[in-house]
Amino acid sequence: MAYNPNHIKAAYDEIAEREDEFEKGFSLRNEIPKEFIRRYIQASDVVLDAGGGAGINAIMMARQCKRVTLLDISPKMLELAAANIHQAGLGKKIELIEGDLSNLEQFGNAQFSFVVCVGGVLSYVLEKGPWAIRELVRVAKPGSILIIGCDSKYGFVRWLLNQDQADLDQVMQVYAANEYEAGEEAYAHLYTVAELSGLLQAAGCQIAEMASTPTLVNSWDQSEYPKEKREPLKALELEVCTAPELLGVGHHLICVAKK
Repeated sequence: MAYNPNHIKAAYDEIAEREDEFEKGFSLRNEIPKEFIRRYIQASDVVLDAGGGAGINAIMMARQCKRVTLLDISPKMLELAAANIHQAGLGKKIELIEGDLSNLEQFGNAQFSFVVCVGGVLSYVLEKGPWAIRELVRVAKPGSILIIGCDSKYGFVRWLLNQDQADLDQVMQVYAANEYEAGEEAYAHLYTVAELSGLLQAAGCQIAEMASTPTLVNSWDQSEYPKEKREPLKALELEVCTAPELLGVGHHLICVAKK
C-alpha cells in the first residue's frame, strides 16, 4: 500500500480525542519512551517532536529544555495539543506546526539539537520511511541525539496471535506484507530491529541503544493495572526492554541514535 497523507490525517482527526486520553493514561508504550527521553535530553536543547500528537511528551520536554517544536499531520490533534499546552502554561516554549513527517522542508539543516519521533508515526508513512529518517537526521545538529520509534513486526504478530479467535491466515498475511491496516484506508509498516537500525546507520547515525516495549505484557494499554503496581511494572519493563534476546518482541521499537 502506498502512503497517502490525507488518509492518515483523516484517521487521526477521527480518533484524536481517544488518542489524547490514551497519551494521558498509563501504558508502557508511552511510559518507556519518556524514560529514554528523560535520560538524554539537555536543558539547552532545541527539540523537534515529530508526530507529537496531543503534546504530552512536548510538555514534559519543554519543562526540561530550551524550547520544543511539535509537528503533527492532524489539525484535530494540534487543537488538543494547544489546549493541553495552554493548561500547562508552556505556550511560550512550544511551537505547533501542521506538517507531514515525510516532508520536513520547512526546517533547515541542523536546526534541532534533539529529535524525537516515537510511537507509530514512522510506520504510518509506509514506503517513505527511509526518506523520513533521512529528513529527521538532516534537521538534527551533528552530535545530537535522535530517539526514533515505530511499530515492531514480531511484536505486532505476537499480539495478533494472542487475540481471542486469532485468524492465522490474516496473521500470516500481515507477517508476509510487513504492514497492517490501522484504520480505514490507513496502513502502517512493521519494522524489524535490523531494518530500523540499518536505516539510521545509512543516514549517518551511530546506534546508542535499542529497545522494544511493552516486552513482557501482551496488551496495548495497561491502565487496568492498579496504581500501586504501575511503577514496579515500569521498572521491570525498563530492566528487560533493552535485553538483546528480547529486542523486537515488544509492540514498539525504540532506537536511540547519535548523529
